[in-house]
Amino acid sequence: MPARRPLRLAPVMSLVMLASTNVRAEGAASGQASAPSAQAYAIHIANKATARTLQLVLDGARARLSTSECQRVLDDFTDGAGHHLRERVGAAGQSPEGYLSLIVFYDGQANLRCRSRDTLALAAVGSRVVYVCP
Repeated sequence: MPARRPLRLAPVMSLVMLASTNVRAEGAASGQASAPSAQAYAIHIANKATARTLQLVLDGARARLSTSECQRVLDDFTDGAGHHLRERVGAAGQSPEGYLSLIVFYDGQANLRCRSRDTLALAAVGSRVVYVCP
């Protein structure tokens, strides 16, 4: 079996961060405190600020993915076998927003590829593990 090549997720993570930033900014502008996340995510990052930021990002992504408009992005991408991401998510028995709880996030600080300022996260194709770069 050939080694898996890490996938650079910077564009995707940037969009997720931007979307969640808008969600947080709207709450802050209205004077409302951010509600704690009701969803448990598999975040294994020792730095509490990074872990909390990632949780907020995932909360924002979850809120956006609950809309049919945002879910259309799942039809824009296919895997190596030609299956749309919507099919892959459905095969896991999850809604698009629920699938986020199946992804495991680890600290990628020790990974040499995380030293690039352009890399926000790393993942191997077909894996549910994401290494978050500091």
